Amino acid sequence: MDNKFKNFFPNTKVYMLIIAVLLAIIFNYNKPVGIIGLVVYGILIIYNLKDSHTRDDEISRILEDITTNIDIAGKSTLSKIPLPLAIVDNRGEILWANSYFVGITSNKIFGQNINTLIADFDSNKIINKKINCYNKVTINNEYFDVLINPIEVNSEKQVKNYIILLYFINKTQYYNIYNTYNDEKPIIALIEVDNYDEVLKSTSEEDRPILIAEIEKHINAFSASVDGLIKKYDDNKYIMIFENKYLDTLVEKKFDILDDLRDIYFGNRIPATLSIGIGKNGNALGKT
Repeated sequence: MDNKFKNFFPNTKVYMLIIAVLLAIIFNYNKPVGIIGLVVYGILIIYNLKDSHTRDDEISRILEDITTNIDIAGKSTLSKIPLPLAIVDNRGEILWANSYFVGITSNKIFGQNINTLIADFDSNKIINKKINCYNKVTINNEYFDVLINPIEVNSEKQVKNYIILLYFINKTQYYNIYNTYNDEKPIIALIEVDNYDEVLKSTSEEDRPILIAEIEKHINAFSASVDGLIKKYDDNKYIMIFENKYLDTLVEKKFDILDDLRDIYFGNRIPATLSIGIGKNGNALGKT
């Protein structure tokens, strides 16, 4: 196999060296156990060499099959494609990758499953043409769209065998702009104290100004909590504008101002209730 490709595979020489050192230490303290260890070590070396050659031959055959059957950028070789590229088997195990892919991940990725990067990777759906890309895959704080190309390769067995090519396109700038745009979209909220008149009637005249001030204080604090702009346009009605990035938090908190307002008590025999209507995703601000 070409040295360019060999450099991308996990090197077991270091592990074999560590085992040899440990065996030497064991042999020094317990020769019978050390001899047994040496025999096992010899078998391991033979198996490793055989497995390594088999794997190299398989990868070479796969690459030859790909370059024979695919026409990419004028039949350029895979190693010259200027995009992060990985090849996985039908189980998702990473067989090969180019230097661009190593640059965005690490050498440790080889031999691992691609689902460590693409959590919902499904080779069956890919092979059956139900999935042809994955969007917004996050790798080391960058966003990628992943284009997918399943390829049937020659197999000595009668069953079909596939490999899957994954092209990683860096879309970090696009998604950052999109996220900023989405976060800053205006949300319009119409706020109304439903039973305003009834609450005031249930409160003594001397306590009414305090109650009204307390209601407005809570509503203004609610607006400030989302950096909103709020305008009172009737005794019991307000319009508020805030950014979309705060909406999920309000939903998670179940618009806790609704409970806060019911807890206000300044002599009122009826608790104040609030209604909030939310408008979003309009084509224009007037349609939000």
